[in-house]
Amino acid sequence: MKLITNETTIIFEDYGMIPFSESYDQTPSRRVRKESVIGRDSEITFIDGLNNKQITVGFYITYSSLQERRINIREVTKQLLNGGKLYLNFENDIYWNVNVLSSSFISIDYAADELTVSFDAKSNALSAIENGDITWDELDISWDLLDMYWNGSDIKTDYTLSDTVIINRGNTPSKPVFVISGAGTVTIGTESFTVTEACTIDTEKMIVYSGSTNKTGSFTGDYINIQVGTNTLSTDVSFEILYKDWWI
Repeated sequence: MKLITNETTIIFEDYGMIPFSESYDQTPSRRVRKESVIGRDSEITFIDGLNNKQITVGFYITYSSLQERRINIREVTKQLLNGGKLYLNFENDIYWNVNVLSSSFISIDYAADELTVSFDAKSNALSAIENGDITWDELDISWDLLDMYWNGSDIKTDYTLSDTVIINRGNTPSKPVFVISGAGTVTIGTESFTVTEACTIDTEKMIVYSGSTNKTGSFTGDYINIQVGTNTLSTDVSFEILYKDWWI
């Protein structure tokens, strides 16, 4: 099990921290608002998006001396506060973007300590498979069990005028980043946008920019999601799209 922060990579087992229990909400809760209307029964329910998941992990700390265990825990605690990409041992073909927002609890014993950490994770996990990020040996998952291709995480370059397809092998819509070379229109499935100049469109953050300049005024249309499965793509401008398969 590992956590990649902006400073380093923590492999918990290297610090004598052996995960013995992992639990989280398989289905994230929804953001819900209810309104009562005079003169009618029941309430009107408005549903908008998903809340974060809480991933709780229990560790045994197994170094022989109490002093060694305390030194290792202090080092790991510093990185926990940074947050980052969390890879769980039983599903390390994906990762979760996490922060540690609540306090962690430790039970100290002269034989072995126990540490419980609660990670606050975004509702969607991302595919871990991409060049330079993780290898098949690190995944340690058989080809039969891994239901995706090597390019489970894709960077597609130089889409041009011809129609083509783009595939999301996850189980929930993916929110890509488009780097557009100039004025034109991009359509994927039933969603499309038009830009009047070169710019970058970040679908998840819903921003349009070039360098440090806001280019929202150059954009009209949809912040396109890549739906699960095969999506038809058409364009009259060349562009680069960066995306990952998304999992819930």
